[in-house]
Amino acid sequence: MTTRLRLVRIAEGDLDRQLAAIDHVTLTRTAQALHAELTLTFDEATRSLALAGVQVEPDLPVRVPHGYRPAMASHLEPIAVDDAIDVVEIRRVPLSESSATLLRARRLWRRSAADRERCRAILREIEAEIAWRRVVWVRAGQLAGLARRARLSPIVFDRAALQRAPARWMSVRCGAIGRWAFA
Repeated sequence: MTTRLRLVRIAEGDLDRQLAAIDHVTLTRTAQALHAELTLTFDEATRSLALAGVQVEPDLPVRVPHGYRPAMASHLEPIAVDDAIDVVEIRRVPLSESSATLLRARRLWRRSAADRERCRAILREIEAEIAWRRVVWVRAGQLAGLARRARLSPIVFDRAALQRAPARWMSVRCGAIGRWAFA
């Protein structure tokens, strides 16, 4: 089940931590509002996001207008273009996958103490990992200049690259999704 919502920040909260508890979330930022597609019911989404200081309202899906072109972003810094459609797909990284990745030895004889501590925090559910992928949709005429200024990688010929792009991982502790969402 997919629930489409409009998100409005009403208080400070830890949005990243609440999103890490949801299997799959797509956040879409436009000049008018922040929209979300969640794999929760409306009541579950209302409760979960209220803990992050966010009020929700039912919403319609966001459509990308004709003439817009995609570009992949490898960062979560806000982009200052009024008519851009900024989409971040987020998925919860399962406990098994995140702990296995952290404990995988970079060198067979040496594991980082910081990685072991982070793995302990994940196993105790003090910490969590989320995977994200960001696509920015802008008008074709703006893409070249914006790609240089905002460190974007335009997708010109291969539209399937949007689904094949690797997801990046981050700790919910850094709060980057919340900063991006309400910048």
